[in-house]
Amino acid sequence: MPARRPQLAELGLFLLVVALPLAFTPFSTSPFGDPKLVILVGGSLALWGSGLPLDRRIGALAALWTAFTALSALTGVEPIRSLAARTDGEGGGLMLVLSCAAIVVTGVGVDADLRERTRRWFVVASCIVGALGLVFRFAPDVLTETLGSKTLSFVGATMGNQLFAAALLAAGIAAALVPGKRLRNQVLVVAFLSLGAASFGERSSLILPAVAVIVTLARSRMPWRLAIALAATVGVVLLGWQVAEPLLPGRETGAGAALAPLQGQATDVDREVVWRVTSGSISEHPLVGWGPGTTQVAYLTSATPADIREATRGWADAHDLFLETTVTSGILGLIPLVALFVLLVGRAWRAGPERAWSLGAAAALGAYAMVEPLNLVLTPLLFLFAAMAAGLRAREPAAAEQRTLRGVRLGVGIALSLSLAVSLTMIAGATFERWGRQYGEEWAYRAALTVQPWRLTSTENLALQLAAQGRAGDQEAGAEAERIIAEGVTRFPWDVNVRLWAADVDTLLNDPAGSRAWRRQHVERFPADETVLTDDAPDDAFTLPGEEPVTGG
Repeated sequence: MPARRPQLAELGLFLLVVALPLAFTPFSTSPFGDPKLVILVGGSLALWGSGLPLDRRIGALAALWTAFTALSALTGVEPIRSLAARTDGEGGGLMLVLSCAAIVVTGVGVDADLRERTRRWFVVASCIVGALGLVFRFAPDVLTETLGSKTLSFVGATMGNQLFAAALLAAGIAAALVPGKRLRNQVLVVAFLSLGAASFGERSSLILPAVAVIVTLARSRMPWRLAIALAATVGVVLLGWQVAEPLLPGRETGAGAALAPLQGQATDVDREVVWRVTSGSISEHPLVGWGPGTTQVAYLTSATPADIREATRGWADAHDLFLETTVTSGILGLIPLVALFVLLVGRAWRAGPERAWSLGAAAALGAYAMVEPLNLVLTPLLFLFAAMAAGLRAREPAAAEQRTLRGVRLGVGIALSLSLAVSLTMIAGATFERWGRQYGEEWAYRAALTVQPWRLTSTENLALQLAAQGRAGDQEAGAEAERIIAEGVTRFPWDVNVRLWAADVDTLLNDPAGSRAWRRQHVERFPADETVLTDDAPDDAFTLPGEEPVTGG
């Protein structure tokens, strides 16, 4: 059954498979996350509003998953953060879950023609990501000078991280593995995508393309000679790059190192620590979890100082889709998610060969999701491709069911519209904050807090700037700095950095006793961070807490 509004369906899918991977904004604080959230929610809203037929079994499971996630957000340790979404590279949020739920419910109803267009669009988008990655590998100044921003690293092209980009291109390789009219053109496309993936130099650059190729070719039923030719193309390019890369000129971006982790170690010790610690934190909030996007809180609360020394403190995601869901949304959130994937995988495996590419793409992204963080691009695409691979199993609803469905469509549409409005305030706040950071403008931080009052990073930076003025003799500014950062601590009592920022404010204001008190409060809440009270962080040292999350490799 086609969509009632096919133009909206096309718009939604184009936003999700083309605009979402390619978007970035040099003027925001999370240049590879802020715009992606807006496009994700907008694409989900367009797809939902297109009137694609819905599968009630999948819809019921997605509704339960979303409802329990909302419950976790409202009852968790940081409701404000949980109700939104993280744009700093990893971690969840209710807006991300709502978008994924809308995508999977509507994605099963995409017809064959629109599915083929989606596949072609995604191959083109993947080629662009790969091309930008190769340009940055050999001539990084071309991108920074052309785009007018020397503060951005395009090592992961428009994905912002080479790990994320490698996973995206693995899914792109699966989308390119379909019988074509001209073998030469198809081989060239597959080879180019494989070269782009290889250039990012992660273990994922070797493992995920292999997953995509094996699953796709196993289900596509294409002639064996063609299957061998395409599989050999991927293998030769990936392994050939590992041999040739050390001899190539250009800036070091981590490329060529994909084989070393496979040869040198079988496991990632840091990731094992995070898995163990976050698994242990489940027992404290087993039913509804800590709240979406709060894994770092659970991690630091449950970790020991030895764990922090071994794996560092910056892990904001459990690096496993199901473990992350259990930690943040509890057992109630995990059960419908597992049931949803069981249903999707079962249907997809029995689907026809014309859906093999979407199953291969979903398999590659699923393998990524088992060992890496949630992501604003890859996680929604996992649900989209899994839904396309599964297909629709729906009957014509009765009159009473149609009225219920109209109510559901309206309710979800309103929720997505509100999410879109929130995402726009988030990117506006991030833009003002970027201006404040770059030019030291106090008004910019205040503007960020006007459009997004819950923006804690703007609160922290504004307090720090006012504290600097207080240190220079402006007592009124110093008093406001203390008031603002104290309000931030009150509003976000479980934030893992806010008390350290408060300590830095007091350090700038020549108040070592106040700084020491904030650090003690921080350690009382997060005992594993005991080093902030040692000689590594003396009371009179002005040190900002790290902001960059760990993404793994």
